[in-house]
Amino acid sequence: MPTTKANGIDIYHESFGDSRNPTLLLVNGLGAQATGYEPEYCESLVERGLHVIRYDNRDVGLSTHVDADAGDLMESVAAAFGGES
Repeated sequence: MPTTKANGIDIYHESFGDSRNPTLLLVNGLGAQATGYEPEYCESLVERGLHVIRYDNRDVGLSTHVDADAGDLMESVAAAFGGES
């Protein structure tokens, strides 16, 4: 399982194709795993001359899960849009 350590957590990643080609980083939405990008899709991008990387964000899939109280997400979003810090 390929991982990279960042800020004390392991981030799972997988790459496809030749790293000498231009790299396309596939970024997942909230809570989505790297596996949401099917290998066939990644390989189709490789066939177009790209080096493709897919990864799991922290707390998702094969990356480190942190046990912490995240608080109320919607409350945090509302506060941020309302100008609160």
